[in-house]
Amino acid sequence: MSAGTALKRTRNVLACLAAARPVVSVAWVDACASAGSVVEADRYLIRDSAVEKEFRFKMTESLDSARRNKLLSGQALYVLPGSLAVCDMLCEVAPLAGARITHSVDDATIVLGTAGASAQERSRAEAAKKTVREPEWLLSAIMQQQLP
Repeated sequence: MSAGTALKRTRNVLACLAAARPVVSVAWVDACASAGSVVEADRYLIRDSAVEKEFRFKMTESLDSARRNKLLSGQALYVLPGSLAVCDMLCEVAPLAGARITHSVDDATIVLGTAGASAQERSRAEAAKKTVREPEWLLSAIMQQQLP
């Protein structure tokens, strides 16, 4: 991997994996410019074995899985009010993986919340027999393209 192409778990990387789009280096842009057309992107995938090991995924496997099946197809995501901004970002990314965002805990199949979330809403979710998951659960699932 060349300098400047380190993989990070950013909104854009998560969005690409969720939407089954390759995460490419700038060399891909150069190759497209040189060819005068869009070239195969998979040759220019950003790979970072240290990051892949840290987040327990393999870029090529996650991308292949996302191409075969939308990870969150049929799922409804609800975020407890007062949760951290990472949950807002996940509400932008999750539909790319097939999720529907809901504004009712009763309709949700996935409920996200952080320590700062409304205690009343957390109690309501638990009363509805919903498991409140930390954002890390969904972040990891998207990277690995596998629901735990």
